[in-house]
This record gives sequence, C-alpha cells and structure tokens, in this order.
Amino acid sequence: MNIHDIKERSIDKIAKPASCLKDALPYTTYDGKYNDMSQDMPFWWTNSFWAGILWQMYDVTGDKPYTDYAIGCEKKLEKVLYEYEKDDHDLGFLWLLSGVEHFKHFKDKKAKNDALLAASVLASRYDLTTKTIRAWNSDSRKGVAIIDCMMNLPLLYWASEQEKDARFKKIAMSHADSVIKNFVRDNGSVCHIVKFDTETGERLEDLGGQGYKQGSSWTRGQGWAIYGFIQSYQWTK
Repeated sequence: MNIHDIKERSIDKIAKPASCLKDALPYTTYDGKYNDMSQDMPFWWTNSFWAGILWQMYDVTGDKPYTDYAIGCEKKLEKVLYEYEKDDHDLGFLWLLSGVEHFKHFKDKKAKNDALLAASVLASRYDLTTKTIRAWNSDSRKGVAIIDCMMNLPLLYWASEQEKDARFKKIAMSHADSVIKNFVRDNGSVCHIVKFDTETGERLEDLGGQGYKQGSSWTRGQGWAIYGFIQSYQWTK
C-alpha cells in the first residue's frame, strides 16, 4: 500500500459517514447512530472536531458539500458565544476548527468576527494574579488551570495577528510561561491540573485529574503540552 492508497482509503472512510452526518456535531453512537451534540451538549469541547475534519476533506477533494456541512456545524456553535456563563477555556478548540478555518478559506467576515469574539471571551478568562487562563467557572474551581488550555492558545495568537493587537498574544505567552513554571516537572512530565491562590498567585497544589493519581502523567495531557508548546513557539519565534 502506497501513500496514494492510504489517501483514498482515508477519504472513503470519512465520505461515508459525512453523507449521513452532514452538519451534525457527532460525539458517541447510540444503537449504531451518532448523537448530535448541538442538541445534547452544545458547549462540549470536541464539538468543532467534525467541522475541522470536513475542512480537511474539502482541502483534499475540493468537493463543496464539505464546506456546506462545516459551515453548518459552525452555525450550531454560535450560541456558545452568547451564553458566557457556560463558556470555559475550550473556546480555542471550538473556534479554531470552525470559524477560523471558515475565514481562512473564504475570508468570511462573520466567521472572522465570531472567532474574534471567542478570542475576546477566552482572553477575559485570564487571571492577572495567577497568570493563567481560568479553566472552569464554579466557585469551587477558582484558581484552577489545566494543561489542556495549551491547545487553546493559538486562538489568541491568531486574534493578535488579525487585529494587530498584542494583548491577545501577551496573555497567551504569559499563560504558557506559567505552565512551564508550574506544570512541567523536572523529569519532563506534566501535571493535568494546578490550583493557585487567587489572592497571592501562589501555587497551592497539583491534582491528578484524569491521570492515574497525583504526581502521575496523563498521556493525553502530555500530548497537549508537547503540541501546545510547539504551537506557541511557532507563533512567537
């Protein structure tokens, strides 16, 4: 099997479900059918992943239906922008693969403005004391940052580039610097969750989160760190 065969098999693998899913926001299957997260949990962090795959399919095939489906996914995410109390740090995941891709491909003004609004909301989560982007909203999670957010920083870098406004970039860099200082252990592994004192900025503790236990390394989080730091380097070099 050569690279051409792999490409064709990959296209076929996505084309078949795309003809059924169209602009749904799939996550898991029930009785052999994907659910639509736009109905179940519109704020879920993976809800733009299908749109991202559809944009990649368009890049490879040039087939317009993929753009129609991707833009349909994006429209289903619009409510996320206007219910701020439900937003969290994953606005980057949601808009980099939907609105930003839409703008990159077709220079759509609304897609750009929506993505910039998402970046502004993400930037508003930055805590000047802890020098991190707050992960979640509940009072019990004040001062909490997580390694996943390294993957959301490119939305801020992109916004800085588009608007010629250094504030977005400075927030992203400050968060990345804080992660280096407070998440990365001497052996190169990373914590999933770190809690800070919101009055002093002091690092209070790290939590096991989705890792095996406190002090362990969560594989996906390790991947977030590696890829996230590479992206920060690419945006700031």
